[in-house]
This record gives sequence, C-alpha cells and structure tokens, in this order.
Amino acid sequence: MKVGNAEFCLGKDTKVVADAQERGLGAWFRKLFRREDPEVLRRRWLLQHGRIVEGLILDMIQDGRSVALTTINLGAFCTVSYRYHVSGVTYESTQNLNADQMANIKAYLVGCRVSVRYDPRRPANAMIV
Repeated sequence: MKVGNAEFCLGKDTKVVADAQERGLGAWFRKLFRREDPEVLRRRWLLQHGRIVEGLILDMIQDGRSVALTTINLGAFCTVSYRYHVSGVTYESTQNLNADQMANIKAYLVGCRVSVRYDPRRPANAMIV
C-alpha cells in the first residue's frame, strides 16, 4: 500500500519505507514504537514533581539476607527498606540502590536518615534520593 511518499508493506515483515526525515515523521515513529521502562518514567516523574520528606533506613539486604557495613559486597547491588511519614500516615517501602548510591553506601546504612521523594496524590509511590 502506498500513501504519499511512504510505502507500507503489510504482511509478516511489516516495513515502513518513507522519506520520514524530510517529512518530520522520523521522530514521530521513534516515539510511537519506543517503549520506555515504566520504572524509569516513575522515577523521572518523582524527581520532577515529588515532594520531599525525611525517611529512615530500616534494613539493608544483599543476596537475600541482612548485611552490615563490614559484610557488604560492593560488587553486588543492595536493597534497602525504609520508612517515612506523610500526613500522619507511616509508609514502608524497599528500593534497589543504583550505582551512584552504592558508591556512597555509608549514607544508606541501617539507622541513617535519607531524603524520600513521594507522589502527593499517592504517597505510597516513593523513592530514596
């Protein structure tokens, strides 16, 4: 099937052949077919719009068991559980630490205070920053 300068081949190997760069469709097609990770989108939204409260690290888990500073394997990622309060309600959550956070691992030890960004419409949606 041909529409303008674009040719659409329907079948097993669907192809879109067009002079998309000239017509400005390239960016549209990339946006249409690119799917971003929902977790990346969630974190981006929280960084841009989330409110900040103080939280407390409750536990640090690596390879399925609680760890202390002396037993942390810096080559493997950690999961931390944390608690924070919003409008008198206590929330607990977990988060995998990213590479930047792992580089500053002492800031995420049990008992440390951390900044937590949360969605004011859904306070259970939160992340450590």
